[in-house]
Amino acid sequence: MPTYNFLNTKTNNEFSEFFSTYEASVKYLEDNPEIQKLLTTASFIGGRTIEGGKLPSGFRDQLKLIKQKHPRGKGVDHLI
Repeated sequence: MPTYNFLNTKTNNEFSEFFSTYEASVKYLEDNPEIQKLLTTASFIGGRTIEGGKLPSGFRDQLKLIKQKHPRGKGVDHLI
């Protein structure tokens, strides 16, 4: 379910809104002409955190299996 970032051009206030569908966000913009959608990048859920920097052990096991099946592949080397 996406969250979109908007700018109210009258108040210059940036805010986020959650919508169940893209069509709902389009309808919201049509109903509120003073609101502009801001261009943002997607947020991804990563396996590493800034605090710990460690991957769950079960996930690491799966990465090792991938490396065994594809020894010349370099895509998971930095995670193992």
